[in-house]
Amino acid sequence: MRFLMVFMALGLLLAGCPGDSGSGVADVDEGLEAPEPAEESPLPAEEAEETPEEVAAEPEEEPEIAEEEIVHWGVGVTEEDEDEGHRQLQAVEFDGYALIVDDITDDYPEPCAAIRVGELGGTYIETLFQDKVCPGESTYWTSPEGDEYRIKVFETAAGYQGYEYWADVAVYKQG
Repeated sequence: MRFLMVFMALGLLLAGCPGDSGSGVADVDEGLEAPEPAEESPLPAEEAEETPEEVAAEPEEEPEIAEEEIVHWGVGVTEEDEDEGHRQLQAVEFDGYALIVDDITDDYPEPCAAIRVGELGGTYIETLFQDKVCPGESTYWTSPEGDEYRIKVFETAAGYQGYEYWADVAVYKQG
């Protein structure tokens, strides 16, 4: 029996039961402190992040001049004229010329735009250039004055029953 009592006391000591004080809190020597984390070495000047004040104080860099200057970004549209019962072409003007979306072709996988560039002259537009351009593609045209233009089609839609078709087109002046 004595052996059993010693065995139980030893089991309680190993199990972490409180000692004589009866509290489960261990005494800590306050003279010992946890070590402070090591300071990070500062980054070199070129890698250090700038504060908002530093960024605002720096002069802004001049944007690079692109090879192309956009002269028009828009949508060519045709619409049905209720009074006359026919399509009215809508021309988009750029640098004294007109860009017209004559038609949307039934090409696969997307419809392409049949475009025309003309010279404005009152109510009549003299055709100077025409081409078929599919979405994502560009065509190039040189004006009679020698200015070069890039015409890019981004998106097309055939519209409802052949009316109200449109093309999202940008005209860039190269130079």
